[in-house]
Amino acid sequence: MSLIERKTTALENELYATDVISGDDHELRILGNIVLAVRRNFWLVTCLALLAAAGAYIAASMIEDRFTASSRVKLNTRVTTDVQFTPGGPDLPINLASLESELEVMRSSDLIEASIFELELLERPADQNDEAAQAAFNDDLAELIKAIADSRTIEQVGTTSAVFEISVTNTDPALAASLANAIGDQYLQRQRLEKIRTLERAQAWLSERTLQIQTQITELVKQQETHVIESPFSPEESATIRAQRQIGERQLTNKQADLRDLEGLIVQIEALLRNGAFERAGAVLPSQSVQLQEALAQLGENPTDDQLQQVQDEMDAALAVLKDRSALLQDDIIATELSLADLRAKQEIQALHDGEARQIENEIAVTQAIYQDFVSELSRRTEQTDFLDSDGRIIEFARAPRTPSEPNETLLSVVAFLGVMTLGFFAAMLFELGNRKLRTTREYEEACSADLRGVLPDLGREKSLVIKILNGEAYRKFPALYAFARKLRVSALASERHLDSGPRIGDGYQGDTEAETPVDLRFVWRPA
Repeated sequence: MSLIERKTTALENELYATDVISGDDHELRILGNIVLAVRRNFWLVTCLALLAAAGAYIAASMIEDRFTASSRVKLNTRVTTDVQFTPGGPDLPINLASLESELEVMRSSDLIEASIFELELLERPADQNDEAAQAAFNDDLAELIKAIADSRTIEQVGTTSAVFEISVTNTDPALAASLANAIGDQYLQRQRLEKIRTLERAQAWLSERTLQIQTQITELVKQQETHVIESPFSPEESATIRAQRQIGERQLTNKQADLRDLEGLIVQIEALLRNGAFERAGAVLPSQSVQLQEALAQLGENPTDDQLQQVQDEMDAALAVLKDRSALLQDDIIATELSLADLRAKQEIQALHDGEARQIENEIAVTQAIYQDFVSELSRRTEQTDFLDSDGRIIEFARAPRTPSEPNETLLSVVAFLGVMTLGFFAAMLFELGNRKLRTTREYEEACSADLRGVLPDLGREKSLVIKILNGEAYRKFPALYAFARKLRVSALASERHLDSGPRIGDGYQGDTEAETPVDLRFVWRPA
């Protein structure tokens, strides 16, 4: 292919790529120009991308290999129902909040620091009083903690599971595996130590509370003994008082009945005497004196006044005796009531004392029951620290990886290739959007306000070659230029609507210029 043919091919594609550029839509024309720009720069961008991929691969090969080791820790989700003795029972409620909290605990720098000292990655200064050495040690420790924290990742496996993956990346595969295992082990040890501290606090409280209850029981027993000694009456005396009260209550009842009968008899006799029924009154009397009997015997149908007076005196004397007996009986009842009141007061005092004694006994019984529960619980917790487990376990220990995880040469090469390709095409698009050159047929026509019929390259000194090409004389020597001329001629003839009567342009056709109608040919000269 000649130099002129190579220079005109790209412009011909731009002017006659009808499958890319739309005729009327301005936006589609811009899009078409962008596509053409991408086409023009495709191989250049591809070569640059391949060079970038090769450079990325070489640079990644020169970087020191890094290895990633991972271990997995699973929290215990089993909840036991044994509330008496739970040597390995979990204390963690498995919910979203607790899982997030435990994830943050695993990410704490304290676990990294404990792992550093466990693996002896950093030695403490020999002289703890040397402030300069201690400051340097603290700085080194902080830098090492930060380096491990940057190379360590802890993520939850899944969205709702209680499994966490601990990954550590390091240049030494064995050290990476050791750090991953050490962090998981330190987390489980911290859980177990926290449970032991909680158990020790509970044991201390139980011990202190047990001593308090024991002291309280001793004081109650002493109080009970003192109360027994200070009892107002002995059991025998209490029984005697109870019997005396029962006898006195029966005697009081009988005396009250006798008093009522005696008072009724006195009232009856007084009524009979008021009516003059001396004989009936004498018959009612429980006992009659000899004088009263003689006086009643001397009474006849017509007793004298002396006889009546004698009977009245004797009856009054008998009534006086009955009233004296009634007074004595009343005094005896009062004395009995006083005695019963004294006995009742003594029983009340004894009952109050016995109630206090029973209350003390109940307090002693309750306190002893609490004491036994505390002692049994304390005995169960005494050796429990030797059997405590953490609330999780390592289900997968980290092992030293055989293949490096970083850098990934293939991935970096692909990323570099795609990145440079994207940036190259993006730059070509931006350059095309900012380009103000006339590239398409419509742009030439809009800029020149005239129709563009065709394009011919710069022929240099061979100006007359255009006429030869149009007449078909240079077809065999310059076939590419002849093709441009054919398109120019067809375009000109089509615009003047002389296609039906005009000559046909074909291979080897010399052309009949005299028979054709002259047309206004406008074309663009483009430097070769």
